[in-house]
Amino acid sequence: MILVLKGGKTRSLALGEPLVQRRANRIGARRQWLRPQSRNSQPGKQQDKQMAWMLHDEGGLFVGAIALLATPKPARYHATMLIAFHKPFDVLSQFTRELPEHRTLADFGLPSHVYPIGRLDRDSEGLLLLSDEAHWTDRLLNPRRGHPRMYRAQVEGLVTDQALRHLSAGVKLKEFTTLPCTATPFDGDYPPRDPPIRFRKAIPTSWIELTLTEGKNRQVRRMTAAVGFPTLRLLRVKIGALELESLALSPGQWIELSPEQQTKVIVQGEPRRYKTR
Repeated sequence: MILVLKGGKTRSLALGEPLVQRRANRIGARRQWLRPQSRNSQPGKQQDKQMAWMLHDEGGLFVGAIALLATPKPARYHATMLIAFHKPFDVLSQFTRELPEHRTLADFGLPSHVYPIGRLDRDSEGLLLLSDEAHWTDRLLNPRRGHPRMYRAQVEGLVTDQALRHLSAGVKLKEFTTLPCTATPFDGDYPPRDPPIRFRKAIPTSWIELTLTEGKNRQVRRMTAAVGFPTLRLLRVKIGALELESLALSPGQWIELSPEQQTKVIVQGEPRRYKTR
């Protein structure tokens, strides 16, 4: 140990030498961390630091310090948790149960410290992300980022090219006009839902694939209804470049995403520019 005296003089001390105890009648001790500061310091970079007993007399005058070279504690690194959940039909995108009969995220064994990023309506299915880090919300939901989300909607009737062009150009709804999106026919199919969709023998159904960069309340359902094709079933199948199908999750299952999968999530479109009045 080194005793640093007032004026900069030093002398060596034997380990455990009771200097503070011997002079306790007139000197008080206060432990402090001494962190060297530098204009060239980089945030987050490990730096040497010393722990010292700062010695003062009864009037508070600095007398000296017993300094010990301390090994810096390793920086705590908290990895971001991002979870992909295959939300089933008739499940609320929240952990709180509003009515006894409601099914919520709390029913699926998810970690207690995560929360959903955005939402899927109770009667919608598909890919829902949850995280323990707030920055994901801005990264994925801020409209200015133009982050793409793909949906597949089973609609009543055989969708027409005119309806697809109308959806793509933007649909005027009561409160707003939707942003341009991608709307194409989807030729695939999904296993029947439990409970099944409303089925009318005389009216066929078809599927539409839509990629949006915004997410207003029940937007896809309102868009398809506005062009004459009410939605019977709705699934979110892709966020960014992460596809639900690639995760091989059955409804009600979830998985913590790897760093590579997280990178797929944050693929985004061009930032949006808004006209100022």
